[in-house]
This record gives sequence, C-alpha cells and structure tokens, in this order.
Amino acid sequence: MIKGKRTVEMPLEKVYAVVEMQFAKTFKTSPGKLAGATLKTKRTTAKQAVEVKQEIITLVKNESIVFTTESLVDRVTTGYLFAGDDHATTITLFEKGTGINSPFRTVFYAIVSLPLINLFGKQKLKKRLDGLAQFMEANA
Repeated sequence: MIKGKRTVEMPLEKVYAVVEMQFAKTFKTSPGKLAGATLKTKRTTAKQAVEVKQEIITLVKNESIVFTTESLVDRVTTGYLFAGDDHATTITLFEKGTGINSPFRTVFYAIVSLPLINLFGKQKLKKRLDGLAQFMEANA
C-alpha cells in the first residue's frame, strides 16, 4: 500500500464537502446517492480499449471516501481519509493494488509498495494531493 498526506488550512467539513461534490460530479450523481455509486468507462491503451469499472465502497461523512477501480486484470483500491478540526484538515490518500485472476500481479503490487521502490507511486499521490490542495485554495 502506498500512502501520502497533505494538510489544508480549511475546516474539515468544508474540505470533505468539496471532495464529496467532486466525486458526485465524476460519478454523475448527487452527494446523497454517492454510496455504492458505480461508473463504467473505457480507457484506451496502446493495444486496445479496456473497460474500467469504478465503485464507491466506503463513504463515511467527514471521515473517508474509498473506491475501487477494476479492469480485466487489476483491482486498485483508492481511499481519501480526512482528519481535522475547524482550522485545518489532513487528507491521507492511499492506493492498494491486487491482481484479479493472477497472484503474480498481486505480488508485483506488493513489491512496488516496498520502501525505496515506491518512490514513483508516492510522487504520483503527492501530485494528486497538491492538486487537490490548490483546488481547495482556489475555491475557498
């Protein structure tokens, strides 16, 4: 599992509401109907178009939003965890990958999660958190 953290100088309730609204827009639903929402899209790779299914699996107000992204061969669980108060909020972002039909892909994900090897993954999460923080500050 790869994790990243970022603190935003905004109240917890506001940060959660903004992130929840962005998920609702992405899943084309309202925040009240976000729990269990699914989204199917096609992503084009170098070889073919691959169907990808995303589903919100955990939604706890002001605490967490967790979703899975599943293709024919991989399942990646991504979570946003929120902790804070009226002044600042810490957002923890994590990703954990597994192979659907292949134990070798699961082992691969475990290997790339090891310290030193996971630097690229941590940089990717940091960029996502930085982008989220900039979005929050721009819409404050």
